[in-house]
Amino acid sequence: MPASNNAEVKRALQAILFVLAGSTRETTLTCYNKMLQATNVFQPDGSSVTNEYHLTGALKRQYGSRTYPVGYGYDYAGRMNTMTNWSSFPSSGARVTTWNYNLG
Repeated sequence: MPASNNAEVKRALQAILFVLAGSTRETTLTCYNKMLQATNVFQPDGSSVTNEYHLTGALKRQYGSRTYPVGYGYDYAGRMNTMTNWSSFPSSGARVTTWNYNLG
């Protein structure tokens, strides 16, 4: 689904969550991509967490309620080599941690 429709999808899924949960709102709804990776988790209180993935299947970014926004980078061998946190996601305050692997 194109990124431009994310807000629309979130609203639709929150409406589904409300209908499924009824007045008790005790249902958590998890959406999956074609690789069966959790892309969106909607909590009973209406908050949500979004996971984005690289084409390789590795986690690219995670953000949402009750979680610190974080992004991950990987080297040619699929090893995690960067982790980015934001003070004001996603526009500013990026802090990058980098790992280097000794291949010698």
